[in-house]
This record gives sequence, structure tokens and C-alpha cells, in this order.
Amino acid sequence: MKQEEKTKQSIEQIINAAIPEFVTKGYEDAVLNDICRNNGISKGRLFHHFSGKDDLYIACCEYIARLFSTHNLRFTPKSNKTLQENLHDYFIYRNVFFLQKKGSIDILWTVTRNDISKFKHRISEIYEECRNTNISVLENICETSLFPPPNLDSRAIARIFYVAQSYTVMNCALGNTIYSFSEAKQKQLFNENVVIMDSVIDTLFFGLYPRDEKEPKRMKIDWERSEEMFERLQI
Repeated sequence: MKQEEKTKQSIEQIINAAIPEFVTKGYEDAVLNDICRNNGISKGRLFHHFSGKDDLYIACCEYIARLFSTHNLRFTPKSNKTLQENLHDYFIYRNVFFLQKKGSIDILWTVTRNDISKFKHRISEIYEECRNTNISVLENICETSLFPPPNLDSRAIARIFYVAQSYTVMNCALGNTIYSFSEAKQKQLFNENVVIMDSVIDTLFFGLYPRDEKEPKRMKIDWERSEEMFERLQI
């Protein structure tokens, strides 16, 4: 194995060891000694790659954001599906990443909040990179899908997507980490979020009234399940 590859693996091992510490304790309470002790990493090796906790925290955010963006760019919308159906598939595709990469949704939520003042500028850059990737995917979805709603460009579709996604964030209660949730509980949350996402997007696209039969058929929504979910989100 080349030295470059060994270095990359060493850095990723430290980052993956640090993610649970930052996710479960938060940035302020995370302890580098605990990361080293709990994962068999020497302090010398950690400080060889990172200057300290700040540097490691930013590296975790960059690492997850980069993996998430790469994952999303692989999504391929289907030309025989409507915009609503492709957005449904894209949302599920994104959830696959969260389920496979434990702690990723918590890290990305900290990037979205960006509430640590000394990291504002760097985290804003990371967030913007993720956002631009998402818009790029949504542009591809708009261009590929059947029957896109008239007079809606990809930026408008992105706003609709983010509004719908905000309701799923409330369902996950991401003010608290979901890192410690069991795999079954996380899958339950994400399945519930698909119901929420579908119903919010349906409402934003088409409103609450029946549509003209000549217009493109709406995706079938389980409204009974949807109403059950939204009852729990009322504040």
C-alpha cells in the first residue's frame, strides 16, 4: 500500500472515531483523550494529522458533507416518472446514506444550524457546497421528469424540497442526537419521514383541492397516515 493511501486511511479512521464523540457530546464537551482512548488511537497520531479539536471538528463536517454530496450526485431520476415521483425517490435515496453512515444526519444538522460562532465562515462554505450539489441534482430531476409544474424552475423546486424536508427534521427531533437510536428506530423515523415528505410536497405542488382530470395524475398519498403523522408535529 502506498504511503498516500495509508495516510488517507489513518485520517479517515480518526474522523470516524471522532464523529460519535462530537455527535453524542456536542463540540464543546467532546474530549480528544476520549476519542483516542476509546478507539486505540495514539495522541501522537491524532496530532500528526490534526492541530487540535477545532481542526478535527471541521474535518468531520467536511468529510460527511463530501460523502453526502458524492452520494446524492449518483442519483439518477427516471424519465418515465413525474417530478413528484422522482422527488419521492430522491428523498428515499438520501435516507439510504443516513442509515448507512451512522451519525451523518447529526453532523449535517450541525452544519445546517451553524451555531458555533468561531466556525461560522468555514461551516457556511461547507453548507453552501452541499446546497449547490443538491440544487444540481434537483435541476437534473426537473429536466428529466415528466410533467414538471409550469413556471417552476429548479430554485423554486429546491425551496419546495427544503420546506417539506423541514417537517421531517421536526419529526426526527434533531435538537437531540439520534445517533444512539437503534437501527430499527432510525428506519421507523425515516419511513415516517417519507410519508411526511410526500404529503407536504403534494400539498405545495397541487394544493388541497381536487385537480382537473385532464392534468397529470398525482402520486397516490396515504392521507390517513399523513394526518396521523402531522398530529404529532403540532406545536
